[in-house]
Amino acid sequence: GTFVTTSVQFVVAPFSFNNEYDDGIYSSLWLARTWQARNWEIYASAGVEYRSEEILSHYYEPTIELQNVGFPAYDADDGFDVTLQIGTSYPVSENILFESYLRFTDFADSITESPIISATSQIPGRDEHATEFGMLFSYVF
Repeated sequence: GTFVTTSVQFVVAPFSFNNEYDDGIYSSLWLARTWQARNWEIYASAGVEYRSEEILSHYYEPTIELQNVGFPAYDADDGFDVTLQIGTSYPVSENILFESYLRFTDFADSITESPIISATSQIPGRDEHATEFGMLFSYVF
């Protein structure tokens, strides 16, 4: 629901169309707030996402093929990701929108402890959290 400049979103997905983890559960809770300063829109949001063991196992447990080439066995558990984001947007013209954001995500332990993440991460600290900055120019029809 949206309440003037604050929005709350709650999602529960107890079923997936992916046969690999159709018993998995995904849920999330997001809270966002916007402010207007002349033509600038400024926002802040916070969210928590939950993924059950079935989902995280599918993505973060090494397969038998990976184990055969040296990845250790790993049993993923369920887990929560926490995300904080701030951003702004400004209409440059009637059809061009400028947007910028800064996002921080703290990943679930089942993700950060996965040997797949440890082996493929080239960014220090990326296996524990991610910080992302973006600037976009969008054309609005």
